[in-house]
Amino acid sequence: MPAGFTLIEVVMSIGLFSFCIVSIIFLFGVGLDSSRESQRDAAFGAILREMDVELRSKSVSLTASNDLTLFFNAVGSTVANTSPEAAFRAVSHRVAANKAGVTNTNRLSIWKVEISYPAPSYPSTSRPYLIGNALYE
Repeated sequence: MPAGFTLIEVVMSIGLFSFCIVSIIFLFGVGLDSSRESQRDAAFGAILREMDVELRSKSVSLTASNDLTLFFNAVGSTVANTSPEAAFRAVSHRVAANKAGVTNTNRLSIWKVEISYPAPSYPSTSRPYLIGNALYE
């Protein structure tokens, strides 16, 4: 009897190999999506730190009608609003302290920071990701 593989064994091994390859290719896509999300979240953290510094330094001069708008690149560094690298737009809005349920409002400023990704050309096309509120004294 000649030694070798039968046709059924060859077909089964090709089917198993194909299933494994398709599964691995699918996992690469999931891993890339997860990596992209974690990079965006890291940029959000850098943006919020930069907005914190800017708001703390300018909180006295900014009013409710004078909101702060900054643009950031993909890693969270500040860029000009006309820069092609602008990936994020962060806009801060002053919130009335009495609306936030705070009774002693002598030295308190409450800011709502909205981060839009990607940085929209026009405000109507933005999809803001609301990150949270920040308190400044």
